[in-house]
Amino acid sequence: MVKKIIFVLIGCIACWWFFSPVSLQDQLYSSIKAKCKNQEKCIVHLHEITSFKWDKAYFFSPQSRFSINIDQVIGGATKEEQKGKRETLVVFTLNGKVVQEEIFDVIVDDDLRLPPLIQFSPHKSVDINFFLGKNELKNMNYSGDISDFYDLIYIEYYKMTPQNDQLNARCATIRFTLAAGSNIKEKQCWLSFANLSQIMFLNPKTYKN
Repeated sequence: MVKKIIFVLIGCIACWWFFSPVSLQDQLYSSIKAKCKNQEKCIVHLHEITSFKWDKAYFFSPQSRFSINIDQVIGGATKEEQKGKRETLVVFTLNGKVVQEEIFDVIVDDDLRLPPLIQFSPHKSVDINFFLGKNELKNMNYSGDISDFYDLIYIEYYKMTPQNDQLNARCATIRFTLAAGSNIKEKQCWLSFANLSQIMFLNPKTYKN
C-alpha cells in the first residue's frame, strides 16, 4: 500500500513538472545559455531571445519599488509586486500595454538556512546587474555630475527598446555547500547593461526614503 502511494505521488509530481508552463525566467535562461554556449562571456540582444513582440523592456531593481512609481514609468499597470530584497521585476510592453511580466528571484547563501529536502535538478535563474563602480562610470563618459554618487552606484532600473537591447551576458553553475556538508546547485545567467542609455541611476542626493 505504501509503495502504491509513493508511486502515485511520484507520478503526480512528474506530471506537474512536465505539464506546468515554462516561466519567462526559464525561457530567458535557456536562450541566454544557448547563445553563450561554452563562452565565458557573450553578447545577447533581448529581442532575439524572447518569443513575443514588444517595443519596450524594463528591469526594475528591488529598491525601485520604494523610489519610483513603476506604473508611471511604464505607462501602464503591472500585476506583479516585488516583496523580497532580491526580487527583480521584469516587464515587457507593446504599444503601452503590458505583454509579459514576471518576478525574477535569485538564490543566495541566505536562502539556504531552510534548504529543500530534495533537489531533483538545479534551480535556474537570471540575475540582473544593478551596480557599477564610480571609476567604471567615468570610463563610460558619463555627462552628469559623478560627485553625486558614492563609490558603488546603484542602478534603479533598465529601459530598453529592440533597437537598443544589447546586453552583456555570462552563465555558470554555482554550488552552495550547506552546514551538513551536502550541496545545492544553482544555475545562473547574468545580464548587464551595454551602454548608459539603457539604465537609470538611483541618485543618493535626490532620493528620499
